Amino acid sequence: MSALKISKRQLQDCVKDARIRLPQHNSEYKHFSYVFQARRLLGWGRNKEAAPFPGFGYTRTLHAENEAWRRSRHALTPQPWLILNIRLGTSGALRMSMPCDCCQAFLEAMGCRLVYYSTDHGFREMKI
Repeated sequence: MSALKISKRQLQDCVKDARIRLPQHNSEYKHFSYVFQARRLLGWGRNKEAAPFPGFGYTRTLHAENEAWRRSRHALTPQPWLILNIRLGTSGALRMSMPCDCCQAFLEAMGCRLVYYSTDHGFREMKI
């Protein structure tokens, strides 16, 4: 398996983790992001009311991708890394979580090379 891949088991574990965290998530959109490098989970984040990384994002919302990177940045090495985005509906069903344009630019600038993201029907991947 490539270092820029995650296993089906890792993906399932992250979905399970997001569903466990769902009741504590108070944002309108329930997004969760998980940073992986060399097949290791380094950190996670969720959408929340806070200032985003300067120059990337919106004025009052810290997107999950940004928070996951903030929590993982000290463990990241110069090697390529990936992020897994999961959005859940209030019932726990998967929803579309493709990163917005600001997050795509942020992830590319921070060294992310691959994004896995949920859709209403499963997962897709996007190279950055």
